[in-house]
Amino acid sequence: MLEINFNLGFAIPTYNRPETLNELLVSIIAQVSQYDFPVFISDNSTGETREQVCKIVQAHQIKYPFIFYKQNLENIGFNNNVIQVLSMSNQVQYVWLLYR
Repeated sequence: MLEINFNLGFAIPTYNRPETLNELLVSIIAQVSQYDFPVFISDNSTGETREQVCKIVQAHQIKYPFIFYKQNLENIGFNNNVIQVLSMSNQVQYVWLLYR
């Protein structure tokens, strides 16, 4: 049975950058998969990019089940996207916020 390690989590607010998100997830999963740390993603993407991001996240969730994804129906702005992804990770002792 898989159990989440709530000592550390990664919070990723994203907006229309599927390639960057994919690279980031590949890197994170390669480094922390043995520890079962959760990864939280709040997606502010629009249009076709929203679908691309969703497909990328779903592909990674198959390999690493501790990815939690929230897709916003409309753009809530950068600040609210950060607040949302941090609130998704409120059970984690330490959160590493990753964005660029």
